[in-house]
Amino acid sequence: MEISEISNGKIRVTVTEGKKNEVRIVLRACGAPVQKLHRESFGNLSLGKLASGKIIKVSKKGIDELIKTL
Repeated sequence: MEISEISNGKIRVTVTEGKKNEVRIVLRACGAPVQKLHRESFGNLSLGKLASGKIIKVSKKGIDELIKTL
C-alpha cells in the first residue's frame, strides 16, 4: 500500500492487491476515517477522463488481459 498527500487533507492510496475494506480499516487505524473512495483503475483498465455516471465498452482483448492478471 502506498499513501501520498494530494492537497487539503486529501490523500491518494494505491494498493496492488486489496481485500474488502482494507483502505478503510488501515486509515481508520491511523485516525483518518474515510469519507469517500474513488477507484481510478482495476488491473490494466483505467478510468482516465471518464465522467461520473458514464460507461465504456471494454474490448474482448481488454477483458482477456484483465483475466490474466487475476
